[in-house]
Amino acid sequence: MATNSIPGSVVALLQQRRSAIRSYKPPVGNSRREDPVTGETISLVPSANVVFFGPVGSGKSSLIGSLFRAVNATPTFPERVDRVLHHQPLDMPNSDEHGTLKWIETRLNDAGTIVLQDTRGDQTFDGREETIHVQSLKGYFRDDLSIDRHSMFTSYWWSQRFFWQRSLAVIPHAIVFVFDGSLEPFLAGESLPFFKRVFEDCTNLGYEPIVVVTCLDLMFANAKTKGVNVDVEKRNRVDLILAEFDHLNLKLSDVHFVTNFHQKRGSPLWTSDDEGFEQATKQFVDLAMELTKLCNRFIRRKAESRQWLCTVS
Repeated sequence: MATNSIPGSVVALLQQRRSAIRSYKPPVGNSRREDPVTGETISLVPSANVVFFGPVGSGKSSLIGSLFRAVNATPTFPERVDRVLHHQPLDMPNSDEHGTLKWIETRLNDAGTIVLQDTRGDQTFDGREETIHVQSLKGYFRDDLSIDRHSMFTSYWWSQRFFWQRSLAVIPHAIVFVFDGSLEPFLAGESLPFFKRVFEDCTNLGYEPIVVVTCLDLMFANAKTKGVNVDVEKRNRVDLILAEFDHLNLKLSDVHFVTNFHQKRGSPLWTSDDEGFEQATKQFVDLAMELTKLCNRFIRRKAESRQWLCTVS
């Protein structure tokens, strides 16, 4: 049995939160409106959509799988997440055989009212990419444009699925940036300028992005090897994050540290018998609750201001 069980009162709260997430319904979900791009009449907000951004290998897919495991009290990842992590063909729409190169969605609950949206990881940001990004963000690239002509992120994400004249039903409602906390030096990858720009654009569009730092277990191991206090290591990483995004209203409470549940082909590597499992499970359930709150605030703000479309001038 686990050697570090959590108090009964916390277990009860955990179950309450799991139940709330499983039965979640987004606000103003019963209204219906025409999507200006497709012309289809759709529910105003049938699901809360959460997008995960971050460098390749930062732990986005594992984080999605871990949230799914924790909320649904299941020992395995969703099949599509498991296949992405092990480079197996997905045989699903909007997917690719080599990791996450396109839009891949995972339902967090059986009702499908919370959708976690995985993204491609590697992305540089040179002058050409920045030009295309700005044009895409303003809607210069339409839905029928061949995405092969441009960056996967810019033409596909920003104009087709993200911000260009899309209804409140289909755009993301919460944004999560994921970084590997075990990397040395931390936040030093060539893709960081791209993600900083995405973070700024999301903030300007009314989002409240949060940052999740993964590989807390490896941070502990590295700190022990170096003979330093892991809390100091965590604080150093928080300071770096806040410094990089200092002009974008990111707060200390917006930075979360987790250890993802890892999994090899078909079998979990972290189970209820492992030390730290229950505390990690609580962390993921709490994070899932926080994501629903972020989604609710964004949806309500847009609905109350009659901003049915998410656009940039």
